[in-house]
Amino acid sequence: MKRFTRDEIRARLDARLAKKEPIIACEAGVGITAKMYEMYDIDLIFATSAGVFRSRGVDDVFSLTAYGECNEMTYELVRRIHGVTNNTPVIAGVNTIDPRCILATQVRNFKEAGVSGIINSPSIAAFVSAINILEGTPVERDMLKECQENEMFTVADCFFHEDIKTYAESKPDMMIIDLKWAVEEGISRDILNDQKINAWFPKKPFDPAYYNDIEACCKEIQECYEEIKAISPDTYVLVTGGPFTTYEAAEKLFALTDVEGFLGGKCFDEDVMRKYILENQAAFSSLSLNKEAF
Repeated sequence: MKRFTRDEIRARLDARLAKKEPIIACEAGVGITAKMYEMYDIDLIFATSAGVFRSRGVDDVFSLTAYGECNEMTYELVRRIHGVTNNTPVIAGVNTIDPRCILATQVRNFKEAGVSGIINSPSIAAFVSAINILEGTPVERDMLKECQENEMFTVADCFFHEDIKTYAESKPDMMIIDLKWAVEEGISRDILNDQKINAWFPKKPFDPAYYNDIEACCKEIQECYEEIKAISPDTYVLVTGGPFTTYEAAEKLFALTDVEGFLGGKCFDEDVMRKYILENQAAFSSLSLNKEAF
């Protein structure tokens, strides 16, 4: 795994944008997906515990729980993709609120392993029951600062409107407008509609009403984009989640907003593998035996 400096990554991304092409980043939970991403000239590979859970055949929502030690999972994932990524910067996810996490040590270990940047993933903003107890963004901002001091590429994952300004003021290299809570199929929508759960939210996530309304969602995204650029004009702005899980939806995203790119998780690995495996299995199951042999 080749480690890229912050300036080298920014030069690569600027060259992409100069050609009027979007920045495309992908989450990898296993070596084979990371290898395929690199073959097709993906700009950034994200290694997070969410990808690890997906590769195990379970929902990535488990990365937001206490099942497993996410920082150790991510470090092990980095080791697993170390030998298959040679020309693409790898961005690792760090959970800063883990009480066992020594921030400076964590950043240094990832840097020494060849990681080029860090993202706050899993983020405290995604822990429903903890939002009233812990204020995560100051800790996550400390992590971004630590990474900046180590000349690493910094990525801020934002779930809430109020966090947009907070993270932008830290001047990260990239910000992800994360629509996850708005779209996790039936489960998350049920959670957001539960009055008890809603009472726990001091902040409101992106409105789940936008689940199927791409134009309304793009309007919301554009407002966030403009707010980010007003504070930190050099920050790249990407989108993940929401209704943007297909090529057609992503095409509308770039037509209706000024965001510079897209981060794909499930739509680039789990969804593709499920479709291929099911279709391939169905094809083999439709074979017939030579009846004359019986």
